Amino acid sequence: MKSKVNRNFKILIVDDDPDILFATNRVIKSAGFDTSEAMDGATCLKAVSEHTPDLILLDVELPDADGRDLAREIKAQPLENHPYIVMLSGKKISSDDQ
Repeated sequence: MKSKVNRNFKILIVDDDPDILFATNRVIKSAGFDTSEAMDGATCLKAVSEHTPDLILLDVELPDADGRDLAREIKAQPLENHPYIVMLSGKKISSDDQ
């Protein structure tokens, strides 16, 4: 049975590295998904309330926020449907960080 992909699935990409943000957004958009972007925690929180994403690809280290704290804050919001959150990091790769 062939799986159907929901192309209306909204994905918020949060990363402070403009090259990673651009590349990730390009790949996801090319697959037909609706995307929005944020480069810091404050913009991420604003985008969550404005765009109601289904999934957030969230960098662990942002200039104004710790991604783990930001994820907790998003999950604590009184939203009708909380987004899935995938934490990403190119630096925090030790077992303790994971």
